[in-house]
Amino acid sequence: LQRKHLLQRKHLLQRKHLLQRKHLLQRKHLLQRKHLLQRKHLLQRKHLLQRKHLLQRKHLLQRKHLLQRKHLLQRKHLLQRKHLLQRKHLLQRKHLLQRKH
Repeated sequence: LQRKHLLQRKHLLQRKHLLQRKHLLQRKHLLQRKHLLQRKHLLQRKHLLQRKHLLQRKHLLQRKHLLQRKHLLQRKHLLQRKHLLQRKHLLQRKHLLQRKH
């Protein structure tokens, strides 16, 4: 009888240890999963932020190029106007000189 009790106790203890180990492992897996998920979310957030920054940069560059283009065009128009005025003045001078002669 005593031996039977000892065996039963041994089995109970073994079972208890197995269960404890199982629970520990489950907990470990849960934690690992939690960490993986956190890491995944962090990475997603990082990527979103990177994408946002890239887009902002792209927009800034586009705006810069548009402004440069606008300035170039303004400059071109100013130059054209200057040339037209110069030409006009030259012609006027020419006419004046012709009239004098």
